[in-house]
Amino acid sequence: MRPFRTLIIVNPKAGQQDRSRVETWTAQLTEFWSSSGDGDGANGGPGQTPALVETTQGQAHAERLAHDWILSTRQGGSGSHPVDTTFPLLILCLGGDGTIHEVVNGVHQAQREASGPVWLGVVPLGSGNALAASLGFTDVDQAIHRYTNPTIQTHPCLQPFHLIETKVPADAVSLDGTRVPPPPPDTLRQSFCVLSWGFHCSNVADSEWLRWLGPSRFSIIGFKNLLTLRDYHGTVRLEGARRFYPSPTATTTPPLSSSSTAEPNPPTLPSPFEGEFRSLENNDATPLAQATDRLNRGQDTLELDGPFTIFLAAKQATLSAGFCIAPLATPADPYLDVVMGRGLTRAQLWAFLQGATVGGGTHVQLPYVEYYKVRGLTMQPSSQRPLQASHSPNPNARHTVCIDGEIMSFHEPGVVEARVTPATLGLQTLS
Repeated sequence: MRPFRTLIIVNPKAGQQDRSRVETWTAQLTEFWSSSGDGDGANGGPGQTPALVETTQGQAHAERLAHDWILSTRQGGSGSHPVDTTFPLLILCLGGDGTIHEVVNGVHQAQREASGPVWLGVVPLGSGNALAASLGFTDVDQAIHRYTNPTIQTHPCLQPFHLIETKVPADAVSLDGTRVPPPPPDTLRQSFCVLSWGFHCSNVADSEWLRWLGPSRFSIIGFKNLLTLRDYHGTVRLEGARRFYPSPTATTTPPLSSSSTAEPNPPTLPSPFEGEFRSLENNDATPLAQATDRLNRGQDTLELDGPFTIFLAAKQATLSAGFCIAPLATPADPYLDVVMGRGLTRAQLWAFLQGATVGGGTHVQLPYVEYYKVRGLTMQPSSQRPLQASHSPNPNARHTVCIDGEIMSFHEPGVVEARVTPATLGLQTLS
């Protein structure tokens, strides 16, 4: 089935793209998808439907554009016929991860009011482009070629798109000081990429003033924060946790037959992704990461105390080009991939970062790196160590988390909750 309507959202300020090239790419997509609709009559009648192009004008504009367009299309706004909810709608997003974050939230809210399948396509114009990397797009031209290939109309490659639903404390404010009101149960914020705390969150927050440098700003700030390394205290509770245990031994390529004069291949190290996720709930033989960790088998929860050096819960394997933080993460499965290091030294954190960058994800093999798949988590940062039941919160202490690049700050004893949204809202990625 082809998409019934197409919306192209363009963020002209994403990354450092040349404006004329962005206009060229937009024109290519507009021409292609303007002739690909199933029709503009009621409930899918014959005819052609021009693709609608919208340019973002500021923060949260992409969210409003996606939300309003879906409702107008599904409900027949602006004098048009309402669209049958079985027909898919397509949103092509030309922008970075921040633009996609807004679009995803707009789609999520609209589908609560007008259900129906929505396809999401991504043309990476930003500096991070985590979702594009997960879809296999390494540059803009590759994405344009894919989205203007005639086979995509008749044989679209779709995958489920689970999101991270995050609830922040009621007093949370964003980096620019804008208050974030407590979300009611039906309007929780969604994210598609990462929730982080500690070293990664600090890097994102500190690099905002260097945005003009592009992706290199993260390396500069990361090196600075490595030199001034600090730990973060608090408690994290993981629900339905399964921990990754890499293969402990090397694998050897079978030797060639004796009739061959060639030398046998040398032993090779196991793939960084060889291993298994083991359930902690019913496996007494599986040790916990630290002696102070607490496993509640009745509630299927694992409680971890700090100090935490780096903590990330991801739905994408890579957070930017060349930064593979959770190598087995995918938006297609119903789990959060949690990667953390507790009480790391500078040398250990450096090895962690090297494994995630030049190693392509090999940091998950390090003995001091913990890698879990979980159904949900609760995080309570603290200004004191350890966080005990008798601990009195410090009302002057503030803590920060990063949600898809947006920094949220809140007072102690604030709690952050994150869950995976079931893939029942009809949102799928088109690749």
